[in-house]
Amino acid sequence: MVLFAVALSFAAAAVAALPVLYSLAYLALPLRSGLVAGTAISLLPTLMALLTEGVHGTDVPLAVVISVIGLAFSPIIGAAIRVAVEYGEQQTALLAELEESRAESARLSRVAGQASERARLAQEIHDTLAQGFTSIVALVQAIDLEVDTDPAAARRHLGLIEETARENLAEARTMVVELTPAALTSNSLSDALSRLAERLRAQTEISVTVHADPMLPVLGTAAEVALLRVAQEALANVRKHAAASQVDVMLAATPSGVRLSLADNGIGFTIAAMPTGFGLRGMRDRVELIGGTLSVTSRPGHGTTVQVVIPR
Repeated sequence: MVLFAVALSFAAAAVAALPVLYSLAYLALPLRSGLVAGTAISLLPTLMALLTEGVHGTDVPLAVVISVIGLAFSPIIGAAIRVAVEYGEQQTALLAELEESRAESARLSRVAGQASERARLAQEIHDTLAQGFTSIVALVQAIDLEVDTDPAAARRHLGLIEETARENLAEARTMVVELTPAALTSNSLSDALSRLAERLRAQTEISVTVHADPMLPVLGTAAEVALLRVAQEALANVRKHAAASQVDVMLAATPSGVRLSLADNGIGFTIAAMPTGFGLRGMRDRVELIGGTLSVTSRPGHGTTVQVVIPR
């Protein structure tokens, strides 16, 4: 402001710098201090004209007019600048909040992805490795009873243990590489179901029949994996809980997709008392993830049927 006063003393045209001075004052000072500074700046042309020319100077009337105009417009300029500054600060704050929200969203997405991946791996392990180890334990228990009374059966069960262990190893290696069931890497879904049936027959002497429609539609990998895992879990449940002697597995085409059903002649159970263990929940989650439906029907003394419908 001192420099402005000096400039006015040399040239009246320095009043052209008034808008710039108003802007600097309101940007540099709080609003109240800016208003005081704006008033002082507005009065400077008149004061300098009076000091340099006296009361009757030729430039005094013009200086008074400029000061009056400055006094009138200075608050308006200050308010406009203050609004612009506050708007800019708000935008900066909003951008900072947006960046924080994006960072939090990314973090939550990573956490959700990790949880989903853990759940998926847990389901894969339950449906593959855990089932294989359960079979090995059951076979070892059978061998313990047979080793003295039926050596031939014990040797046969030893062979099944080796076969199951090798399949578990193949599943583990494949899971690490691509998480696609080893049974599906070189076989069709029908062949994979037949192998499951053969294994259950060999390990338990439960009669398992597989009927597969030769005209099945082409299914994606996710659908085939879901159907195979459901069959694995359902047959494992038959082995552990059903006390069945016969299981019928049917894989058929429907007008809207594919239907897989597994029906046993076991002891059955009351649907209202249906267990809600990890296996059943996992089957339902797998099927629903690809848009399918899973249903379980059973009653005491009349066996159990698990049915899955997968859309095309």
